[in-house]
Amino acid sequence: MPQGGSGMCRGRFFVDPAAPVTKFSSQKLPFRSGKTSLTIPKHILWGLPALCLLGLAAWSAPAAAQITDPRVLQLEEQVRQLTGRLEELNFQLLQMQEQMRRQQEDNEFRLQQLEDRQQGALEPQSGGSAVASTDQDKAPRIAQDTQQGAAPRDLGTLTIDQGGTVSGAGIDFSKTGIGAAIGGELTNAIPETANAETLYKTGYNHVLNGDYALAEQVFERFVELYPDDALVADARFWLGESVRAQGRLEDAAEIFIDTRARHPQAGKAAETMLKIGTIMAALGDRDIACVTFADALRRVRQGAVLTRPDTTATVSSAEDRARAAFGRLALPADATLILAVSGGGDSVALLHLARRHFTAHRPDVRLLAATVDHGLRAASADEARHVARTCDTLGIDHVTLRWAGAKPGTGVQSAARHARYALLTELAVRQQSAVVLTGHTEDDQAETVAMRAARADDGRGLAGIDEAALSARRVWFVRPLLDLGRQELRDWLTARGHDWIDDPSNDDRRFERVRVRADLARDPARRNVLLTGAAQQMERRRRDAMDGAACLDDRTIWQKTGDGSRFMPASAASLPAAGPTAAMAAELAWTGRLPRIADAARAERTLAFCRTAPNGTALTLAGCRLQKTGGAVTIAPEPRNRRAAGDRCFETLLPSADWPLADALARLHEAPPFPPPPFTKS
Repeated sequence: MPQGGSGMCRGRFFVDPAAPVTKFSSQKLPFRSGKTSLTIPKHILWGLPALCLLGLAAWSAPAAAQITDPRVLQLEEQVRQLTGRLEELNFQLLQMQEQMRRQQEDNEFRLQQLEDRQQGALEPQSGGSAVASTDQDKAPRIAQDTQQGAAPRDLGTLTIDQGGTVSGAGIDFSKTGIGAAIGGELTNAIPETANAETLYKTGYNHVLNGDYALAEQVFERFVELYPDDALVADARFWLGESVRAQGRLEDAAEIFIDTRARHPQAGKAAETMLKIGTIMAALGDRDIACVTFADALRRVRQGAVLTRPDTTATVSSAEDRARAAFGRLALPADATLILAVSGGGDSVALLHLARRHFTAHRPDVRLLAATVDHGLRAASADEARHVARTCDTLGIDHVTLRWAGAKPGTGVQSAARHARYALLTELAVRQQSAVVLTGHTEDDQAETVAMRAARADDGRGLAGIDEAALSARRVWFVRPLLDLGRQELRDWLTARGHDWIDDPSNDDRRFERVRVRADLARDPARRNVLLTGAAQQMERRRRDAMDGAACLDDRTIWQKTGDGSRFMPASAASLPAAGPTAAMAAELAWTGRLPRIADAARAERTLAFCRTAPNGTALTLAGCRLQKTGGAVTIAPEPRNRRAAGDRCFETLLPSADWPLADALARLHEAPPFPPPPFTKS
C-alpha cells in the first residue's frame, strides 16, 4: 500500500487508495504519497493526530521490528563502507600527487650515468653494431646469424569475417611440438671481483628480473663494501625495495627509515618517504602513513621531485630492458613465438629486438610475425606486404591476417581490436603457439589510464594494461615493451637504420586515444602521475587477487553447490576485507557470467547482505540469486540470466593479475584449470 503521513504524526501512516472516502465535508485537502494522489476530507485530516495516538501502542512493535530490517542494516553498512572508501581515496590522492618517475625509469637514468662514466666499456651486443646502418648493409651478416632451418616464408593470409568465421586455406600450419617449460638456473648473485658500478648494476639487473632475494644479497654487499660511494643512497633504496617485494614489510620499513635519515637530500628522498608511507598503511598504522605522505608531498611541492628527468635511454639500456622481458618468458623447447607486427614503430622495434634476443639466446624458438590487415585504409595491404619484405630480410616467417566483411560505423577502433585478438588467437591455436607478443609501450599505458580516469573507472581499471592477458583460455598475449617509451623505441630504430610506417589514423582526432595522446604530450607531469598511479593500482590488484584466491580455496568459507556456490560469512569474518571482497567480486562474475569482474561496490554490498540479512532473505544482484539459509548464502545464476558461460570475462580476455582468482574459481567449481602466465618463477 502507498505510504503517507501528516506533519503532526511522526510514525508511518498507510492509506489504501482503493478504500472509499466518505464525504463529511465539501472542504478537502490534497494528499500525495509516491505516485498516488488522494483527496481527504478536512475533518478527517484534523483527526489524524488522534488516530496516531490511539494507534501508537499497536504501531510500537512493528516500528521496533523495523530497526532490524535487513535493508536498514544494509544501508548502515554501506554508509560505513562509503566513509572508509572516502578515506581511502583521500589516502590515494596523496600518492597520486607525487610526480615521480617510475621505478625502472629512474633506475635507467642512474644506469645511463654509470654507462657514461664507463665510456663504452660494455661489450657490443650480439647481432649488430651500435653504429647506424641500413638493413641492406647488414643483409649478408643477418643471413649468418638468423635462426637455423628453412628459408623464411610468407605463409599466406588468414581471414575472419564479420560473424567471426575464420578461413585459413592456403596457409602452411606446420605442426610445432610443445615440450615442458624451460626453467633457468640462478646465477651467482655477487660477482667474485666487482667495482662499485659493476656491483650496483648486478643488483639492478636482479631487481629488473624479479630476483629480489639475489638483489637483496647484492645491495647488502654494496652497502658493506662501499658505504661512502655516490650510489650508496640508491643502493639502500633498492635494498629496501627488494626486501619489501619479498613481503618482509617491517624489515623494509626499517631500511627505508634508515635510508631517509642517512640521506635526507638524496634524489630518492621523496620516493623513500612514499615507500615508508605505503608500508605503514599496509601494516595498519594509517596515522604515521598520512604524516609520511604529507612530508613526501611537501618535498614534491618544494621542488625535490617536480618532473621526471628529461633523458632518453641509451640504445643499450633499451635493449637491456627488452632482453630482460624476453628472458622472463617460459617458452618450451622448439616453441613457436608469434610477433604481432603492424609496421608501426612500436611493433617494428618489437620485431628487431625479439630477433636479436632469440637468435642469441634461444635459437630453438621459431619466430612467426603476423600482420593484421583491418581493411580500413587503402594502404593497409601495401603496409602488410612491406612488413613481409622486412621479415624476409631478417629471416623470419610472416603471415597476413585479414579482417573481412562490413565494418561498423561507430566504435571502429574497439571493433578492430576485438577482430585483431580473434585473428591472432586463431593463428596461435593453429600454430600450437601459447604466446603472442605485442608492442604496447608505456605511452599506451598512460593513454589507457587517462581514458579510463575520464570515465570515472574504478581502481581495477586505473591499473591500466597488464603485462599479459589470456585469450580464450588458450593463448597468452604478452607486452614485453610496456616499460619502454614510444620515442625511446624510435630512437633505438633510428640508431640502427631501421624504418617503420606511421599510421595516419594515429593523427585522426576523431579517435579518443589520439586526443588523449596529444593532451599528454603537452603535460608530461600528468603522464608521470598516471603511470605512477597505474603501477600502484596494479600492485594492489595483484595483492587483492592473491588474497581473494586464498579465500576461495578455503572450503570452510566457499563450497560448490550445483551451478553455483555456498558462502559461509561467519568463517570469513576474521579475514582482512580485501580477500573476501575480491573473492565475492570474482564469484559474482563467474556465476553471473559477467563480461567483467564485478566492481568492489557490488561485492561489498553482497558481503553486507551475507553478514546482516536474516535467514530466509533473498537478493538478486549481478545476474545472481542469493539466498540465506542457516547462516550460509547460496549463490546461483538468476533464473532469467541467459548469458552463455563462454561469455564470462574469464573465458574471453583474462589479465594475468586476475589469474589467481580465475584459477581458484576453476578449482571451486571443478572446471578445467587456466594456463598460468608464461613467465619464469623468480
